[in-house]
Amino acid sequence: KIPMTTDGTNKPTRETSVSELTLLDDAMALYLFVLPKGIVKLMPILNALVENRNRDCKRIRILTYMFKIHDWEPILVDKTAKGGCPIYYYEFGGSSS
Repeated sequence: KIPMTTDGTNKPTRETSVSELTLLDDAMALYLFVLPKGIVKLMPILNALVENRNRDCKRIRILTYMFKIHDWEPILVDKTAKGGCPIYYYEFGGSSS
């Protein structure tokens, strides 16, 4: 078991095993390295994740490499990587939605 924080502090508030973690409740960031066709297939999951995070006021950061999520507006596009391939940065929930 590993300590998990649920109140935004560094103090453990409960013990959780890794097998109990879920994408919808526990992920803090996602890095998507997929083609546009894959992003389209993931959109129902991503939209549910964002909806849950906005409702619960929990932040989630999503980054995509090379391909934009066309339904969303990135808050940052970083083109400083080698070759100029963009990284799109999205943030939802918390106080930044």
